[in-house]
Amino acid sequence: MPIHWSEVQKRIVTDSVAVTLTKRYGETAAHLDATLPDLVNALRSLPPTTRAEVINEALGGSTTAQPGQFWLELFDGSPFDVGCPRADQVKFREIVRGLDRTNRYAGATSRPVSVLLHTLIAYEDAINTESGYQHFREYVLHHDDAEAIVSDLTHPVKALLRHLSGGRSGYDLVEERVQMVIWQALGLPPPDRTMRDLIKRCDLRARAVERMLFMPNTGDAEWDSLAGIEAPEALVSAAWRITRAGVAPVDVWLDRATNLALARGVTLP
Repeated sequence: MPIHWSEVQKRIVTDSVAVTLTKRYGETAAHLDATLPDLVNALRSLPPTTRAEVINEALGGSTTAQPGQFWLELFDGSPFDVGCPRADQVKFREIVRGLDRTNRYAGATSRPVSVLLHTLIAYEDAINTESGYQHFREYVLHHDDAEAIVSDLTHPVKALLRHLSGGRSGYDLVEERVQMVIWQALGLPPPDRTMRDLIKRCDLRARAVERMLFMPNTGDAEWDSLAGIEAPEALVSAAWRITRAGVAPVDVWLDRATNLALARGVTLP
């Protein structure tokens, strides 16, 4: 009987095999954004015994979390299963609350810079980005939703964890799995690689603006993550407007998220 896997299950297995191959063979599987067919080809190149060891190791790592084993409680008292996330546990009023109360840059800013504020700044950049993708602004608005559940780590800490893991870190895997069920809850397919690159550009331009506006004591050293990234003047102005609008960012985000979903005939959970 054929096995019918959900997209989340496929991603979990793909991630686990990619990480296992990278730990064993380094650069052989350094392309950690591999698709399932890429990894099948990589596995086929291995001797049968080694191939079995890799699969067993990967699947052993992906099945250690049992439903209900790792969960957290949301503000409304409902549980969210972090180890085995499900779309039916995603509540966007809880997501926006978490984004609003999760600060970026380890708090090293002149004012609190929440993930929610960052998302709204990135959204402003998306408005002026010719992506060629339908619903691109909606994807940008929700690109960091998982951080409402897994919290935010600074870029250097994320980079260090990846370095220590030899590829994707455990944090990366948990964040991606949570984000996957968020796309499911929205009724949107996961973004493809090209769209992810475009979303990342909006994300980085928002980061450049945040450094300029909210880190007045920042040094002259260039951040590796911002190499070649400018803070557009129009985006700087938009960020100032957001911070001084007198409207709660939570309300702004909910209004945009609700209207974007309704435009697709979807009611925001």
